[in-house]
Amino acid sequence: MAILKGGNDEYKVRIKRYPEKTYFDEYIKTGEREKTAATTCKRYIVGEDGVKYTIEVTLKKGFMFGEFHCVQAQLNVPGKIDSVCRKIILRPADYKDGIKEKITTELESADVTVRGLKLLGARFAFRSLALDEKLVNETDLMGIDPESLGFFEIALFKIRWENRRLTDEEYKTKVAAANDASKVPPPLNSSLVVGHRKEQHLWDAQKVDEDSFKKDGIVYAIGFVGGKPQFPLPEPARQPFVSPVERGWPNSVSKKPAYVSRIVDVPVTGTSFHCHFYYRTSEFLEQTGIVKYPPPLYLYAWKDLDKSERQTVLKELQAINKEHVINAIEAKTGKIHVMFGKGRGKDEAKEWRAWSRMSEWEKEDAFESLRKSKKAHERGEAIRQYESRSGEIISLVDEDEEQSEDDEQSKTEKKDPFRTKTFPDLEYTAARSEDGFTVKKESKIKNEPVEIRKRPKDDVMINSSNGATPARNNKNFRAHEDKNITSTNDKSPGVEEHKKIAPTRNNEIDDDELERKMANARALDEEIEREERLAKLKRERRALQDEIEDAKRKKQKHGEE
Repeated sequence: MAILKGGNDEYKVRIKRYPEKTYFDEYIKTGEREKTAATTCKRYIVGEDGVKYTIEVTLKKGFMFGEFHCVQAQLNVPGKIDSVCRKIILRPADYKDGIKEKITTELESADVTVRGLKLLGARFAFRSLALDEKLVNETDLMGIDPESLGFFEIALFKIRWENRRLTDEEYKTKVAAANDASKVPPPLNSSLVVGHRKEQHLWDAQKVDEDSFKKDGIVYAIGFVGGKPQFPLPEPARQPFVSPVERGWPNSVSKKPAYVSRIVDVPVTGTSFHCHFYYRTSEFLEQTGIVKYPPPLYLYAWKDLDKSERQTVLKELQAINKEHVINAIEAKTGKIHVMFGKGRGKDEAKEWRAWSRMSEWEKEDAFESLRKSKKAHERGEAIRQYESRSGEIISLVDEDEEQSEDDEQSKTEKKDPFRTKTFPDLEYTAARSEDGFTVKKESKIKNEPVEIRKRPKDDVMINSSNGATPARNNKNFRAHEDKNITSTNDKSPGVEEHKKIAPTRNNEIDDDELERKMANARALDEEIEREERLAKLKRERRALQDEIEDAKRKKQKHGEE
């Protein structure tokens, strides 16, 4: 619904199907949020070919008329100066402290001319437009812009009437106009009257260009159905032309001018409020990211929310994130997980703390983190870990899956043992930042390669001619170590392992590289197959929706007959 507020006054406008009396779903763009004191709003609805509708206007309980006598609601369309139709809501008797109950009225029909035929009481209805590839950013009617076909406006404002005395100049102008109106011109010969061009309206347009139709989603336009036709009077039979002089008529016939008063009633209007309704296709709304109204608060920036909204949206995001984490834990353990609660606070994520226990920057940080985690979950990405209140990183994946990641990382290190050393856990943090949690994991090097000559940290006792001597104090040992000399008869475990690994190292690297590429190819194939299935399901859903709408329209037409 479109809601506009002016002080304590609140206007509400909705589009309602006729005669079903069901409301159209409304959609809104989620860029910059509408201001509370805004006088204009935009809403989107999905057009339905041939469906009749009314425009419901409601004044909320407590609405203040003040010194104004009524509220006027009118339907405007682009390119037309006058309104298509209007309704007046009169001020009730007990209006001083605000109306006691809400007041509702509906714009239902209009007196319009459609393709040259005057219709009285024609109802509003959506109608389909045709695609014409020959047109370029235009319609089949000259001067009618395609963009003007895709929306209409509801204007709302208060009116009061004042008595005002005309100035001398204004009074003379009014008297002169009254005297001119009192002069009746002689009848003209109809054969001399030049036919005038028929007035064109935007609801007479039938076709639009390809870009407007496909890219901009302008597939429907405002239309009118029913109504009582008012046929023009038949033209009188033509008579031979005779000039006024021959007939003996004067150039004009005068009558007594009407009395002209110096006191006139002047309308004074209050602030005007405008609701723009754009009707598009569901595909257009989905592609452009226009969401259903009212949109979730987490779609707006933190700065655009007031204090109560911030507290509400943070609580909602916490509940959503808890559900996702519990589902991940149950998937890992295979058991039903008890909800987090009293006594288990240390295992909860730091973003789940109570509103009163977080500072202002922590609240905003938790909001951004939880919102990011929710978007990742909507993309199909699972939460793999989170940081608890105590700073502990809690994993939400199986050990086998985590081990496979470690093995993959170990293989990468084996392929290039001489590369510059990096920090694996920092790389892991960047890869997992999509889940919305700040990961602070202790860095440690996994699968550390075996050294060729391994020496314990403590002193090693070796035999010498002088007896047992600490290795670090033995000159021969230090020289042997400094020159990095390795005896061919050395049977230490490190050397033997190195000799076994060296001959097969190149083959192992090639096999690992091939296996990794094959795994990536399989993953891409699965992703493509999943996307194709999703696209197929969407097409089937649209086709089913079209069949349902066709069945509804046939049933409705059968009922009317």
